[in-house]
Amino acid sequence: MANSWFHFKQFTIHHNRCAHKVGTDGVLLGAWAQAPSPLHILDIGSGSGLIALMLAQRFPHAQITGIELDHDSYLQSMENVEASPFSERVHILHADFRNYNFEGKTFDLIVSNPPFFERAFLSGNVTRDQARHTFSLPHSTMIEKATALLNKHGSLNLILPVEEAENIRAYTPLKLLRKTLVYNHQGGEVKRWLMEMSAKPGKTLEEDLFIRDDNGGFSSEYRQLTRNFYLNF
Repeated sequence: MANSWFHFKQFTIHHNRCAHKVGTDGVLLGAWAQAPSPLHILDIGSGSGLIALMLAQRFPHAQITGIELDHDSYLQSMENVEASPFSERVHILHADFRNYNFEGKTFDLIVSNPPFFERAFLSGNVTRDQARHTFSLPHSTMIEKATALLNKHGSLNLILPVEEAENIRAYTPLKLLRKTLVYNHQGGEVKRWLMEMSAKPGKTLEEDLFIRDDNGGFSSEYRQLTRNFYLNF
């Protein structure tokens, strides 16, 4: 039986009541997302609070807002935040991002590990389906509203499977500043795109990231990226 918690160097995530469990995608985005000295950060679909807390650790002057639709995930994320050293700077909203009124507030950095499955694959578990399927927050809706919430120097950072990432590139007005292709190992298929997008112009920086090395252990680049979080790195 999997643990109902996950210990990091500066905080612990309990996720047994969350639809979206702690996983590599969330850790990657939390460690990779970037913006120049962000003071106001938004995490869309904040789940257990993992990414919000990672960003609070990385950016000690930032105020982080998470917004989560699922009630159980919201409650458990609040518990995780309150038990962390970052509780004064992380605030979680229980609301639907699609219609929540941010009252003119804008953000330096917006992140999301969004749902990506189509309706055809619904499991029947409403909580899990909301976390994993786009019907609760279509990507086009998320991109449109997130773009409006960015300040002029802000950036939107996402992690997505290849097809969904390419689809977003087709309709977003934002420029792709960074793209990291994530592989399980060298010679394998691309599993995820990490994307940083912004309204400001610039050339796209492209990189590869391999999770595992040739011996099956974690690669040096993955260890370097996540070393401030994992206990054993």
